[in-house]
Amino acid sequence: MKRLYIRCNGGHYFLAGAGCPFDGWTMTGVASAAAYFMVLLHRRGEISLEAMKEALPSDELLKRMLIIDFGDENAIFEALAPELYLYHGKTLHADDVDLNLL
Repeated sequence: MKRLYIRCNGGHYFLAGAGCPFDGWTMTGVASAAAYFMVLLHRRGEISLEAMKEALPSDELLKRMLIIDFGDENAIFEALAPELYLYHGKTLHADDVDLNLL
């Protein structure tokens, strides 16, 4: 069960659709990317970030995407707010991450 998540400027990951449930962040193309992802799911074709490129208004949105393949429907979450990142061998609090992660 694959799901598409988007990373907002606050570092949260949320199910693609409307916007981040934690802070309301969104950007152009999130809703259309979510719709295209659902089309790919129903077609049972390739579901990958590469396949998603066709429906994206910009590379900026692609940089924020994450596809997770869950083993059980009960494990699917709506959003995630990471507290810590391990980035280039350093542990960083979410407030201190490099801009590449936001």
